[in-house]
Amino acid sequence: MMGKRGISVTPEKTPRKPRKPKAPKAAEAVPGPAVTKSDHAAKLLAWFDQEGRKLPWRNQAGRNQAGPKDGRHPDPYHVFLSEIMLQQTTVATVIPYFNDFIDKFPTLAALAAAPLEKILTAWAGLGYYARARNLHKAARHVIELYGGKWPESEEKLRTLPGIGPYTAAAIAAIAFDQPAVVVDGNVERVISRIFAVADDSKSPAVKKKIYQLAASLTPPERAGDYAQAMMDLGASYCSPRQPLCGLCPIFRHCDAYLLGQPEDFPAKKPKLAKPVRFAVAYWLRRGDGTILLRRRVEKGLLGGMMELPCTHFKDDEASGFDLAAARAAAPLTTAKWRRLDGRVVHVFTHFRLEIIVLAAEVRLADGNLGQWIKPENFAEIALPTLFRKIASHALKQGA
Repeated sequence: MMGKRGISVTPEKTPRKPRKPKAPKAAEAVPGPAVTKSDHAAKLLAWFDQEGRKLPWRNQAGRNQAGPKDGRHPDPYHVFLSEIMLQQTTVATVIPYFNDFIDKFPTLAALAAAPLEKILTAWAGLGYYARARNLHKAARHVIELYGGKWPESEEKLRTLPGIGPYTAAAIAAIAFDQPAVVVDGNVERVISRIFAVADDSKSPAVKKKIYQLAASLTPPERAGDYAQAMMDLGASYCSPRQPLCGLCPIFRHCDAYLLGQPEDFPAKKPKLAKPVRFAVAYWLRRGDGTILLRRRVEKGLLGGMMELPCTHFKDDEASGFDLAAARAAAPLTTAKWRRLDGRVVHVFTHFRLEIIVLAAEVRLADGNLGQWIKPENFAEIALPTLFRKIASHALKQGA
């Protein structure tokens, strides 16, 4: 099973799962033993010392930590970089990007000194590109305002661009062992099950309740290891479906397990179908084999990234695919535009995008239209996955 930050866990020999007790009626439901901070933390930390995931931001060569037992902590820069990358992204996806960033920008100072274009190019394909811009801004803030020394408190960390309450708590706990309360999606699930919180965890009121319950269990010492242990537990045994309760170090303290229905927690609302939007992209090839690219505006979706010229995304298919309007809005209206077969489909977090492609060829064209790049060099620029898909679609049709 895999969570946002998770990787699948296959024990060498999986013990037989304990028989789940029959779920009692609501009036007869008996909560589990009171969960004390000391019992809970001790059991979880002992498990983490043996079973904690080996991740590059925890074990990077040159870090000032040999292992979870020695009381020292990872490089704050590594924690910062990994936490920004892990927002809305899985561990498996992040690991190669993290390693590549550490190779290209080995220190905070190197990241701050690098041009934004270089950072965006290294980030291409990871998505949520505002994170890359804020990564750069935050690095410069630490260099300029704090002399390159990371602030250790949650309050000061939250003043940095792109760092919200969760990320500030994670950096404070993991990098500086501050007793911060770290609650990501995995931790929400674990807390919901320990205390059998049956309400929708996406509700602000329930989120606040879960945070308070998490705070009641957070130990004053080894807070960073404890935060990572909770994340690891949610990413492995306490998975969304078919949790391995019999292997969990704290299952005897878990109300959801004792009720016999851990998968019912937290409650989930049915997923709504994603809305569909429509647009037209332009594939303009010049006589020397180069393709027209241009930079998107800084703000908004894919802000500041390179793109194949594209119309605004529209909710109505008829207006989104209006070929007469699209040809009139083309970057070069005198070119002979033709529609390529098929559509390119790309799914964002909140909507599905369908794109048709108009292609044209010209011998010469004004360089002021944008940048002219050969397709084989696209990998060297900050071109998001959406536009790489469009390029692949056009090239397959010989455009």
